[in-house]
Amino acid sequence: MEIIQPIGLDIFFAFTTLYKFYLYTVYTLFANISSNTVSSTTINLEEAFTYPEHDTKVSEALQKTFKTIREELNRCVKEATNGEVTFFKIPQVSQMINIKQPPFFGLYERAIAAESLTHLFNAIEKITEKRMMELIPKKSRAYVTQFLKSMKTATEEVKESIYGRTVKYLLFDFPYMEKYPDKIANCKYQIQVLGDQCNKFVFELRDDIKKFFSIKLQTMDDRLPEHSIHALWDVAIKYVVDLLVEGFARVKKCNNEGRVLMQLDLQTLTTELQKMIPASLIEEHKGYVPHVAVARSYISAYYEQSESDLLEWVKKNVHNFTVKQLVAIANNGIGANMKKNDLKQLTSQIEQLATSLKMQKEHNELIENSSDESLMNNFSNGTGSGDPIASIGSAIPAMHKEEQSTISMIRSGSFASTKELLSSLTRSTSSTTISKDSTASRASTDTMHNPINITLTNHSPSTSRTSIDAASRPSLDKPKDTLVSTTTDKMKNFLQGSMNYLKRNPTNTPPNNK
Repeated sequence: MEIIQPIGLDIFFAFTTLYKFYLYTVYTLFANISSNTVSSTTINLEEAFTYPEHDTKVSEALQKTFKTIREELNRCVKEATNGEVTFFKIPQVSQMINIKQPPFFGLYERAIAAESLTHLFNAIEKITEKRMMELIPKKSRAYVTQFLKSMKTATEEVKESIYGRTVKYLLFDFPYMEKYPDKIANCKYQIQVLGDQCNKFVFELRDDIKKFFSIKLQTMDDRLPEHSIHALWDVAIKYVVDLLVEGFARVKKCNNEGRVLMQLDLQTLTTELQKMIPASLIEEHKGYVPHVAVARSYISAYYEQSESDLLEWVKKNVHNFTVKQLVAIANNGIGANMKKNDLKQLTSQIEQLATSLKMQKEHNELIENSSDESLMNNFSNGTGSGDPIASIGSAIPAMHKEEQSTISMIRSGSFASTKELLSSLTRSTSSTTISKDSTASRASTDTMHNPINITLTNHSPSTSRTSIDAASRPSLDKPKDTLVSTTTDKMKNFLQGSMNYLKRNPTNTPPNNK
C-alpha cells in the first residue's frame, strides 16, 4: 500500500466521486421516477427530468448534496469533452424491467438498488478506515472522516426514500387508500356511551393492507432479505399511522368518550397488524409495533389540562406532526372550553412555536451536513493545503529530489503509462523506503533483493472475502520494512485505474463536496 501513498488522497477522491455518481443515479432511477424514464437509453438531465435536488420530499440537506453532486458530474463531463457536452447523462433502467408496472412496481429491483447502496458504502468506509486512512495526510483526515459521515447520512436517507416510494406504489397507487383520513374524520367521536366495538374503517384498512401489501411481500419473501422486508414494513406502518393521525386531526368534535374510542380504534388496528408483520420486527422493537406510539401520544395530548402543559408537549413532539395537526389538538382538546380570543392566542402560540422549532432543526441539519464542505474549502482558503497531493508530499520531509519529481509528475498526470509510473517508483525506491509514519529511510541492498511474498489463503465461509491472512500480509508496523519492487497484477490494474483518473481530471484543488 505504501507504493501508492503519494496519490492516496487522489484515490480517495476517485472512490468518492464514483460513489456519489452511483448514489445520485440510484435515487434518480428508483426513488424519483419520471414519465420520461424509459423514453431513451439515457436521461437528459437538462430537459426531461426533475432534479433530485428539487425533490421537496427529502431533506434540504440531501437536496443540497444532490445539487453539489450534479454540478460536479456536469463539470467532469464538460472537461472530459472539452465543452462539447455540458451536462451529465444517467443510464436508464433496462427496458425489460418496468418498475411502474403493477402489481409489484419493481419491488425486487428497488430493494436491490437500496441494499446495494449500503453494501457499497460499507465497503468504501471499511477500506478507507483500514487501508486508505494511513496513506492520507493527517491534515486531510478530518475532511475524510466528515465526508464519510455526511455520505452515510445521505445513503440512509436515499435508502429510506427508495423504500418509501416503493411502499407508496404498493399501497397508495389505489385512490381510495388516500380517502382514509376523511373516513376517519366522518366517524362520530362525540358520543355519550362508549361501546365495545371499534369503527368499521379499522377492518377495512386492515383488509387493504393485507391485500395490497402483506400478500405481495409474502410472494417475494424468498427473494428479499429479512432486513429489506423489515424496512418495507417499517415504512408501511409509518404511513398507516400517519393516515390515522391525519384522520384524528380532521375530527371536528370530540369528547372524552370519543378519545377513548380513538384509543380503541388504534389498539384494534395494532392487534391486526401484529398478525401480519414479521415477529422478528416486533422483537427488534422490544415487543411493540413500530410507530404506533406516535399515534398513541397524539391521542393522549387531548387530555392536557393547561396551556403550559400543552406547549411543553408540543416542544417534545413537534417533529412527529404537522403544524395543522398540532393546532387541531388545541381546538378539540383544552381549547374546546376556552373563549374565542384565548383559543386564537393559544393556537397562534402553537403555530409560532412549532414553525420555529422545525426551522431550527432544518437549519441545524444543513450546518451539520455542510461541515465537510467547509473543510474542503479550507484546502483552498489557506487554512489547509490547496493541493492534497502537496500535503502528502510535505508529510515526507526527507524525500530525495527524484522522489519529489515523481510526485510532481503524479500530480500533473504526466506519466504516459502505468509501466512508466512503476519504473519511476522502482527507481526512486531502490535506494529509499517509506515507512508507515512517512519517514524516509535507507534500505540495504540485501533487503531489496528479497521481496515480500503475498500469498492468498483459503478462508472459512465466516471469513470476509476481502480479508487477507495477517501472516501472509507485509507488516507496516516495523520502520525497516521495505517497499516491494515487484507488483501483482491486481496492483497494476489498480494503479492503471488511478492514473487514468488523474490523467483525465488531475487534482488541483479538492472538489466542493456536500
